[in-house]
Amino acid sequence: MPQIWPMNWITLFAYFLMCFSLFVVSIHFLNTPEVSTLAKKTSSRPQLHWKW
Repeated sequence: MPQIWPMNWITLFAYFLMCFSLFVVSIHFLNTPEVSTLAKKTSSRPQLHWKW
């Protein structure tokens, strides 16, 4: 039997959750027609910078 550590499952679940949330956010932003207006709002405000 292969040894399964709980930390591996925790990191795997966190990685899957992060990828799934990024996928949902990207699909949501790609499907909304107000992406250009949102980009204009964020670009006109200099205190909001996307780090990623």
